[in-house]
Amino acid sequence: MRFWLEKGVDGFRVDVVNMSVTPRPSVSQPRNDTNINARYSKGVEFKDAPIIDARFYEQPAWLYYANGPRMHEFLREMNQAVLDKYNAVTVGELPHTPDTKKVLDYVSAHNKQLSMVFQFDIVDLGQGREHKYHFEEWKLSQLKAIVAKWQQFIEGTDGWTTVFCENHGRFTPPPLLPHPTPNTHPNQTKAAPSRATPPTPPRSAPPRPSSSRSCSAR
Repeated sequence: MRFWLEKGVDGFRVDVVNMSVTPRPSVSQPRNDTNINARYSKGVEFKDAPIIDARFYEQPAWLYYANGPRMHEFLREMNQAVLDKYNAVTVGELPHTPDTKKVLDYVSAHNKQLSMVFQFDIVDLGQGREHKYHFEEWKLSQLKAIVAKWQQFIEGTDGWTTVFCENHGRFTPPPLLPHPTPNTHPNQTKAAPSRATPPTPPRSAPPRPSSSRSCSAR
């Protein structure tokens, strides 16, 4: 992180910030419960996910790998050791966290963990409750309620929020919306129509400066 901050980036987008991956053992640090828990906030019991819907082989197991008991401790340490010294901005992906109080724990200025998060209720809309790719019908009122909830949950707090619509690896909005004409078929979301594409600048034109620089961290 210091390497990129010294290069001048303004902050980081932190992939799945509330989830973790168990490290591979090494000769100097053999695999055992103490070493793993010292570095990652994830249980090492490796339990099977509860069977929510027997029709599917995969079952939701996020309760075992998301929002671990030491996650806030590690994020606070990251800020104290590195980020605060550079006044860096952080935006973390925060799936599997529908509770506003738990989200506020991540973005509260007092807690000194993350600047903002992408909360996933809006991108989960239309996905099956038991299985991600099992489509469920939804209403516009549900979308409005989600937007209102996550724009208003910081009122009267010291936290901040984002205007968040979609995410990589997820369905983009057009396939979820009605498309009355062939010209708005969802397959066209993979290639933007020409009228929405900005004109190509002349070869002699200087590159357009960026107003913000950031780096994605996994």
